Amino acid sequence: MDSSKKIIGVCLTKINDDFRKSFVDNLYKKTKNTDYKILVFNSVLDLYNNDVYDDGAKSIYSMINFELLDALVILSETIINKAVVDELIRNAHKRRIPVILVHGKADKCYCIERDYNEAFEEIIDHVLKCHGRKNPFFIGGFRGDKDSENRLECFKRVLSRSNIDFSDDMADNGEYWDVPTMKVLDRLMADKDRPFPDAFICANDVMAMTVCDYLKRFGYRIPEDISVTGFDGIGSADFFLPSLTTCNENIKGLSELVFSLIEKALRGEEAPGMFRQKYRPLIRNSCGCEDIRPVDFRKKADSLFHSMHDMEEHEKHIYTWMDTVLECTDISRLGAALSSYILTNSYVCLRSDFIANVVDKGPKKHGKLISDELIIFTSRNEDYTIGVKRNFKLSEMVPDLEKWLLDDTLCILSSIYVRDDVCGYYAVKTDNINDFAHRINRVSKTMNIAFTTVVNRMRQNRMRSSIENAIYTDYVTGLLNLKGLEKWFERFSAEEQNHNKILAVSVYGVPKYKYIYENYGINDIESAIMAVSETLLLANPENSMVARTGDDEFTVINYIDADKDIGKVINAATALFFGTMEQYNYESVKDYYVEVNCGCTVAQPRWHSSLVNLIKLANGEMYLNRLKSGGGPVLKEKKSSKDKYESFNILISKNLFTYHFQPIVDAKTGEIFAYEALMRTAGGIRMSPLEILEIAQDYNRLQEIERATVFNVMKYFSENFEKFHGKKLFINTIPGSFLSKNDYDEILETYEDYFKYCVFEITEQETLSDDELSSMKRLKGSELAVDDFGTGHSNIVNLLRYAPQIIKIDRFLITDVHNDMNKQMFVKSAIEFARMNNIKIIAEGVEIIEEFQTLAGFGVDLIQGFYTAKPAAEPLAAIPDDIRNSIIMANSAFA
Repeated sequence: MDSSKKIIGVCLTKINDDFRKSFVDNLYKKTKNTDYKILVFNSVLDLYNNDVYDDGAKSIYSMINFELLDALVILSETIINKAVVDELIRNAHKRRIPVILVHGKADKCYCIERDYNEAFEEIIDHVLKCHGRKNPFFIGGFRGDKDSENRLECFKRVLSRSNIDFSDDMADNGEYWDVPTMKVLDRLMADKDRPFPDAFICANDVMAMTVCDYLKRFGYRIPEDISVTGFDGIGSADFFLPSLTTCNENIKGLSELVFSLIEKALRGEEAPGMFRQKYRPLIRNSCGCEDIRPVDFRKKADSLFHSMHDMEEHEKHIYTWMDTVLECTDISRLGAALSSYILTNSYVCLRSDFIANVVDKGPKKHGKLISDELIIFTSRNEDYTIGVKRNFKLSEMVPDLEKWLLDDTLCILSSIYVRDDVCGYYAVKTDNINDFAHRINRVSKTMNIAFTTVVNRMRQNRMRSSIENAIYTDYVTGLLNLKGLEKWFERFSAEEQNHNKILAVSVYGVPKYKYIYENYGINDIESAIMAVSETLLLANPENSMVARTGDDEFTVINYIDADKDIGKVINAATALFFGTMEQYNYESVKDYYVEVNCGCTVAQPRWHSSLVNLIKLANGEMYLNRLKSGGGPVLKEKKSSKDKYESFNILISKNLFTYHFQPIVDAKTGEIFAYEALMRTAGGIRMSPLEILEIAQDYNRLQEIERATVFNVMKYFSENFEKFHGKKLFINTIPGSFLSKNDYDEILETYEDYFKYCVFEITEQETLSDDELSSMKRLKGSELAVDDFGTGHSNIVNLLRYAPQIIKIDRFLITDVHNDMNKQMFVKSAIEFARMNNIKIIAEGVEIIEEFQTLAGFGVDLIQGFYTAKPAAEPLAAIPDDIRNSIIMANSAFA
């Protein structure tokens, strides 16, 4: 930390109050361009009620790291709960930190008291002597109130010096507000035995303005007939007509006194004690004088208009935020909402154990933040990438403490809480507290509402899930179990309009469930069941319900409008399901097949069948289909390339290739950067890409694969260009088997306009000839990527020769990278080399968040793998929001 800087902590409540924000602003201006920084600890509540909400609000004071403070300023009157003030003083004194107590008294503190007697008496004396008033009347505050009684004594002393005898009928209590004040005036108007006063001396400005308005209604002229004065100098007094004679606290002088005491205390030049801050009289029209500082109403109106406009616009912004927040169901969505709507240069600092100890109601201390580890959400306007910044300590208090010590802003911290559960705090850095105070207040309060809403919703969901899940949900897949499906069907059947729909009930069975479980164990069978579950969810449309109704059985209910073709729906779903499962089996490294059988029954509109009967009928169909199929093989056969050559020939001759597309994702923003075209087979040909390449290599037919790949992919790309949303397309090529000259000419003529979107991948294990490299450069606008980097030889030599725009690090080096120091060293070196040569790096095969977080920390540009999205027959428009948000949040740790 910059040891030359001294931090002044300021403790107060409701910083949006005019006096408080003006004090902080003046103190900030006094310390600006000095060795001092202002750190404000603000409670959005004044701690009057001493309830659970106050416990949450006051937690901001328990977050103070006194080791970082050099002085502490407490605006005592703003904190109603004096126990909080006492604790702050004790904690500061333990560390020998000087405490400046504004408007309060305490031992061993530099206590500043108001001294308004002289100014208040000067105003009264002025009314009597300069304006010749002989019959003044005093309107005080609450009966017995210390300040009100003191101001009454000032009134009496001035009368005495002016040789006017005081009597009890010359004073009454207006209780500091308008209604009781008007009752005082009613009594005076009704008293015909006493001359009506020619001057009203009021104990605050609100009562003085009430007097003026009241008297005008009865024809009195202010100040020609009657003089009126107030006390406080509130903002609205500037715009009142006539302008109000009053007295107020010199806020600039107060801040100068506070700063002077801090400097003297730190130098050892001033001992703790009592210090007085004098009020100043403001002589204006309401007593009968010309205003020596007349208000420029046009300028004031313009200023007020802009202030009101700013507040109105910010309110709209906040209302939009609240609409967004009310739709949030989890913290990741709330985090995204926070980043969008919090103030510029501000941070939401959440305790790292937030979920465990706030949402799940773990152990806590009332109104205290236990965890020292914090997670930060930054504003979208921040210099940082939006999201989460880890490894921030509560003890630092200010995000990026070192940078803050060098800039010219002050920082305001306000707690975030749900009742007395402390979530963290909100930090705002600003050099314009006057404009930002009302925004900070509004955002802070809205944020507490937001967290209360989301946390309560999460608690309710967890409570409901914990109860219902055990009864109605399958613990492996998260789908409904049979009991859950029965409950769902009961609710579905209860709605009369649903009986006008067509129902299709399908049962999917896993006949080798027992075999896989007994021979390969619980992990394998659960993985197989999850594969079936996820594929069923993928294959079936929105109007469906998928449930696991037995160990080896799933039930799917599709419901569609009567005018739709249920056959098309079922055929499309089963085709997609079995096609995906077929691909799963052939891509799986397991040496067994996950076989699935299916049976279906349909209920026409006005159905009244029970779920049990429908499942029985579908079960019967499933077993008939299983008997017809005779049962598929359990174990995969080990075939040679010769055994598969016939299938390979059919594949080539009939061009039975199809392609799936996997997103390549920006590792900073979570947006899709490109898609890679991945070879698949159709027409019942069951061959993996590796098998196809193996056979093609054995029989010297790689160039046919190359030609089919390039032409097929470019044809699909050009015909479905809008599906790729203007993103790039990666196409795998085979060094040594590139297109012939005629093929190049044909493809250039046909697809020339699309090559600027194409990236051709070459494996780093094979060497690209000079002729091939020259031929590829004919595809103008296309880019070159080196695939499988890290598995071949002469890496740097080939890279320098190819001059690729992109490098893909092989999945072997990415798998478990977070636990393997050797892999980390290689990946870091590759990224550093790429950065020096202006090459983008793709990490291939990213499957879990821990791998991504490690790679993000190294600065990888792009990622590809199951973590973001699996290959799909249609290009995805975007990766799932929760994954994109996790990418964004993880990145702020390295901003």
